[in-house]
Amino acid sequence: MSRKKVFLALLATSFLFSCSNAQEKEKAETKKVSVQEEESVIKAVLKPLAVRGVEVKEVKAIKDSPVEGLRMFEVTIIDKKNNRMVRKYIWMSEDGKYLALDLFKVRKEGKEVGIVPLKPKESEVPLKQDLSWLKAIDEKLQKANIPHVIGNGKTKVYIVWDVYCPFCYKHFKEVAGKKVQELDLQIHMIPLPVHGERSLKGFVYFTQLARKEGIKSAMEKMFSKGNGDFMKYVRIFSKEVDKNYSKIPEKERKELDKFYKDLQKELLSHNIHATPTIIYIPPTEKEKGYVFVGFRPLEEIIKQK
Repeated sequence: MSRKKVFLALLATSFLFSCSNAQEKEKAETKKVSVQEEESVIKAVLKPLAVRGVEVKEVKAIKDSPVEGLRMFEVTIIDKKNNRMVRKYIWMSEDGKYLALDLFKVRKEGKEVGIVPLKPKESEVPLKQDLSWLKAIDEKLQKANIPHVIGNGKTKVYIVWDVYCPFCYKHFKEVAGKKVQELDLQIHMIPLPVHGERSLKGFVYFTQLARKEGIKSAMEKMFSKGNGDFMKYVRIFSKEVDKNYSKIPEKERKELDKFYKDLQKELLSHNIHATPTIIYIPPTEKEKGYVFVGFRPLEEIIKQK
């Protein structure tokens, strides 16, 4: 599960709204609370998230709510742990007794019915963070003779990946395709074995291939297995790893295994724990940049300033 989903799951709750003549009468007789009181309630509800590095920056009342009987607020949250600013809508009944942290709009297209969450256009904005540690990791990969750079463009983009990551498999063509040349990119592939021993063995085996053929060619051959079917790829690649792993000299296996375990610990210490994660330092910055969890178009990444 992505960090964004985990964060929203902390906020999510379920509500049941029902109507009857008696309830309508009770509602009419209930005194409405002020917007200021509602804002205070919202801040109080979200305050416990402070232990997770989440700070409520602003609660702003929205004049026109799309849901009758519920006041609408836009809440701006600073997620310090993940270096991002999150904007979301929260609704409260006019009597201040009911709070909805998520609402969905029913969308009908012909005979098909679906739902979409109601949220601001820019619901998540990345914040710059200190990435001074990234250069050291790059140097360690180079010193350990682990091929990890695709392209020789002027603009560096770092992609944290795993040999068994379905999203890395899905988007590899964009990482190693013509777009790298078109955008004048230099892609630094940072290994992160998120799937335990299987990933460690996979990376050790892949390293041998990359040393012989170069990382781009090795990745093209590896990710071509399965013809776009990830589960088929996993079966084919796993068999190949199991068949050839023992052929790698024991000393080399142990050295690479230790290297990848140490690298994993280091990345986790910097809150990098998912694949793919894209890291970008704008050319105007020396050591500060952005961390994006999940894949995003590379042309959008390099627009960040």
